[in-house]
Amino acid sequence: MGLPFTVVSGAVFIADADGDICEVVQRSDNSSALATQSELVGTDTLGAWRSVNTVVRTDGVRALAVDSRTVVESTFGFDQSPDSYFRIINTGAAGDQWTIFIKGTNNDPTNPDRDVPDFTYIHTVTVEEAGDELLLRDRIIQALNANATFKQICGMKAQNATDRAIIHIQSDFYSLGGEYWERPFAGDFSVTVTGSGQVFLGFDNFISRSKPVSIARDIDSPHRLGLFGITGEVRVTAKDLDDLFIETAKENYTGAADMSKANGSVANPDIWGIPTSTNTDIFIQELRFYGQGNGIKYGNFLNMNSALNNGIQITIKSNDTTTVLPLIKTTEDFKNKFAFGASATGFKLDVASGRDDFLAVFTFENPFTLKVQGTFTVDDFIEIQIRDNLNVGALEFIAKGFEKDP
Repeated sequence: MGLPFTVVSGAVFIADADGDICEVVQRSDNSSALATQSELVGTDTLGAWRSVNTVVRTDGVRALAVDSRTVVESTFGFDQSPDSYFRIINTGAAGDQWTIFIKGTNNDPTNPDRDVPDFTYIHTVTVEEAGDELLLRDRIIQALNANATFKQICGMKAQNATDRAIIHIQSDFYSLGGEYWERPFAGDFSVTVTGSGQVFLGFDNFISRSKPVSIARDIDSPHRLGLFGITGEVRVTAKDLDDLFIETAKENYTGAADMSKANGSVANPDIWGIPTSTNTDIFIQELRFYGQGNGIKYGNFLNMNSALNNGIQITIKSNDTTTVLPLIKTTEDFKNKFAFGASATGFKLDVASGRDDFLAVFTFENPFTLKVQGTFTVDDFIEIQIRDNLNVGALEFIAKGFEKDP
């Protein structure tokens, strides 16, 4: 059976059984052909056919118009910071010495002169460090980063390389207009050991090696390590379980954890605290109070018969900046002034005969940092000051996050 056709103003159209129409056209060789046009369609939520938005690509092909997000996985950028490294092969015996020397610079022609002096650090191996390359690595890194000349005057940063006994040293000082802080000559960087210690020196100079990196530091602000401007999507990989940090606040930082019988005042508060680490930066994701009492009530402080007069004050010193949280004087203050960032799950009160339990959680969308000890004149901390006499069933404070090598 033939297809029906229609003549409209001299043009011939053919329709199939479904109603789809095409035009019969005359080609240059006087033969007939079908002129067709494609259209992208789909069904909507009601099952009706709808046309789909299309665009014409630069190559002339009509394509589906979509919104998409692209994840760039290839490397881009080059790390221009001068650096070098060395590997601890053998710690040597207790009393052996490791000497790290970094030559000063004299290349800066500007005024004021930005050149930096020679730097020498001598580390004597302890009994505890002897035979433990990773411990010696961590101790040297900690000592270097705590050294004011190394860190501030010479603009250096020391860090490890995953689980190997490698110490990487780089300069935070970098100039796009001239490599004022490079040490290009043999011997400008050296590590020597006495006794039975053994070392492998990566490079004996200190220059920019233009290493390709996945994310490049900002040339205009190279000292802001870890802060990047990114367009697109960032995927976070899982951290090792041994990086997990969970620490309960202790009285005067080292004593008992329970605060339930604290005896403090404004002039002489009882203090519980969480200190910084001796060899890692700590990233805090969550703070929580938890405890119990017989008859916890709103309007009072937990199961006590009244609110606190002076309250509990939480002070956080993070990255050398101090923040004081709102005072807690009543049960509802835990709910309304502390349990932020976790919506309805931030506060919970379970009432049971003879024992009520409560939990108040402060969750941080972006973790804050407690920098490794020695980074600042006064180390970072989390401190809880109790400025009243407490008499509750139990009360403790805990911080949760993860650790990372500085």
